[in-house]
Amino acid sequence: MEDMRAVGELAGEQHGAVSTAQLDACGLDSRARHRAVAAGVIVRLAIGVYKINGAPDAVEFLVPRECRGGGCGLRVHSTTTIAAHDRVRVDGLACTSATRTIIDLAQLGISDLRLVGAALGMRST
Repeated sequence: MEDMRAVGELAGEQHGAVSTAQLDACGLDSRARHRAVAAGVIVRLAIGVYKINGAPDAVEFLVPRECRGGGCGLRVHSTTTIAAHDRVRVDGLACTSATRTIIDLAQLGISDLRLVGAALGMRST
C-alpha cells in the first residue's frame, strides 16, 4: 500500500505517467506491476511507460524516429535527431530540455500554456 502511495505522489508530479524504472524505485517489481495492471490501478501505455488509472488519456512524447511505436493513450511525435544539449533527465526520466520542449510545442501548434509553464519550471542537471 505504501508503495502505491509513493507511485501516486510521483505520478501526480508527472501528469499521471511513470516509467518502469520509477515503479521499481517505488518498490513495484514486475510481479507487483502485473498485479496493479490486473487490478486496474495502473495502465500500461507502452513498453516502460505506465499511467495511474484516471490520469489523462493522452501523454505527449517526442522520440527519435527509430524509437517510436506509439500505442494506447500516446501521441508520439518523432524527429530525426535530438541533440545532446536538448536532452535532460528529470527524476530519472529522459526528457527534452525546457527550450526544446517549448519549441516543439510551438511547432505542433499546442497552445496549452500549462505545458509551457511546466517546461519553464523544469530544471536540468
